[in-house]
Amino acid sequence: QTALGAYHQGRQTQFERTSPIIVVAGDELILRRGGADTRERYTPPLYHQLKSIAHLALGIHGAVRPSVGRPVDQALRDRLAALRSKASVVAGRLGELSLTPTQRERQRRFLETSLRFMDGVSAATTVDEAAVREYGRAVVPLLLANATDAARGQLDGLHELVQRWRSQMTPEEWQRLYVIVLGPKTPRAGNVQFEYFAYALGREAVDKRVIYAEGIVDVEGGLRLLATLIADRAAARDLFAEESRLERDFLADGAQAHLLKLFGKTGSD
Repeated sequence: QTALGAYHQGRQTQFERTSPIIVVAGDELILRRGGADTRERYTPPLYHQLKSIAHLALGIHGAVRPSVGRPVDQALRDRLAALRSKASVVAGRLGELSLTPTQRERQRRFLETSLRFMDGVSAATTVDEAAVREYGRAVVPLLLANATDAARGQLDGLHELVQRWRSQMTPEEWQRLYVIVLGPKTPRAGNVQFEYFAYALGREAVDKRVIYAEGIVDVEGGLRLLATLIADRAAARDLFAEESRLERDFLADGAQAHLLKLFGKTGSD
């Protein structure tokens, strides 16, 4: 058996003994406990309704920003017409959505402001940067209010499910629970699900038992990352007396010394 083969076998053995694990995969949580997986959704419809409406602002900006300072051509007018058509449909169906009166009025204001801006751009000869920013300043407070409501709804759903699962665990299981949050790079800072588990398990668990799997969007990929972290941390503790040593480049120390020499930041050997 090769050295790497022995490592991979040991990693798998250690991982198979790891339980429980929660993987956050978009709208779903997957609980792996005692060799069995349980998968449940936790995000309420309100979250998706508010998120879908808010995406209109990004669509409008994506359409007009490349044309700032340039003539308004037919291609831009066509893109805005398509967005306008969809926004008009949503505006006419706000009464069908599960919104409070305050939320419904907020969506109406956002959609009316967006429709008015698109009409103004389509009627203009050039795209004015000041007008784009004025639109942004007008709708951002509405979008942030939507974000607050969406976050509250998602967190409430997440909390209900996690606490239900926690009630089925022993205290010892909860203390050794690992959480893997799957997601791309851009929403990492302040990620709602990551922050929830940082509160639920304690800040001392961050990056130890609560792990953001940046750039990984599939459950098996997240579990492979966890298996690697568990094995590498055990090896780092035993071999280097530094648990996180294998979470940075193994060559880093020697490379840093040589880089200082290459760029004249230190003396010769």
